[in-house]
Amino acid sequence: LWHLLWHLLWHLLWHRASRRQDQAQSTEEHGQEALKMAEHDAEEFRLAFEGRPCEGEADRIRTNDPALKELWFHPELSLALSDVAWRLLGKYISTNDHMAILSTGRNSIDALFEGLRGSRSLTRLESESRLSVQTVQSMLPFLMNAPKLKDLWLNLGSESLRLIVRTLNGSSIEVLALRNSDIGDISAIGCNLPNLKCLRLSTSRITSVPRMVFLS
Repeated sequence: LWHLLWHLLWHLLWHRASRRQDQAQSTEEHGQEALKMAEHDAEEFRLAFEGRPCEGEADRIRTNDPALKELWFHPELSLALSDVAWRLLGKYISTNDHMAILSTGRNSIDALFEGLRGSRSLTRLESESRLSVQTVQSMLPFLMNAPKLKDLWLNLGSESLRLIVRTLNGSSIEVLALRNSDIGDISAIGCNLPNLKCLRLSTSRITSVPRMVFLS
């Protein structure tokens, strides 16, 4: 009997030691993997942004700096950044917890939205450049995965507008501002934006207007 008990106790202790060793090895492997990912991310960032105009801002977004809440792009940024850099910047913004306002200015933003597929923090998005249908299509995943987004300031045509409002249907959008847009018959859109408080049609060409819309 004592021999049997000793045998069982020895097996129990052996299994516990083996399990702890496996756990320690797994933790070490995860740590090494995380370190490799961090090193890869840092190298990827360096190759895309080193010496570029927004290197500092991009790094603060990447590292989730709580003090950086707004990003306003300079007009010449399209020429300064590669498509890879734009995609990375979009990815950094999508995982940032503090960025509230993003203004792309007159920059081409197709590549940005290849990386920016959603946002946990953005409340306002602005774009001064005319958005093509292709660009708007690249924005749709972001618009469907940005629960805090309330203000949209855009420049687009009628087909692009229909894509936007169809995607925003039932969303949290409170302000939809269309600047310098060629949107045609806005009354035919039939959108359902229950939280919309302000629709601004600033210097936009339209052929008809729904009730209770004030032009500015």
